Amino acid sequence: MTSTVDFLAADLGASNGRVLLAQWDGSRFSLDVLHRFPNRPANVPGRQHWDILGLWHEIKAGFAAYAARGAGTLTSVGVDTWGVDYG
Repeated sequence: MTSTVDFLAADLGASNGRVLLAQWDGSRFSLDVLHRFPNRPANVPGRQHWDILGLWHEIKAGFAAYAARGAGTLTSVGVDTWGVDYG
């Protein structure tokens, strides 16, 4: 039996996000989406903000989906976010 190496990625976009599992079996990668979710703003009187706590909750739900699989050895976690609207 070949063991795999697991990598998790949280990909946050302006309107949605997802948590993905990449697995390396020694010769090739496979990629599975574990969890998808909308990225909605948090409304504060007169303003909108990124819902950081909501995003964190959804990322943790993706991590829980990985844990529920009960297999593999997690090697690393990466986070990719939007970067064009700061400031």
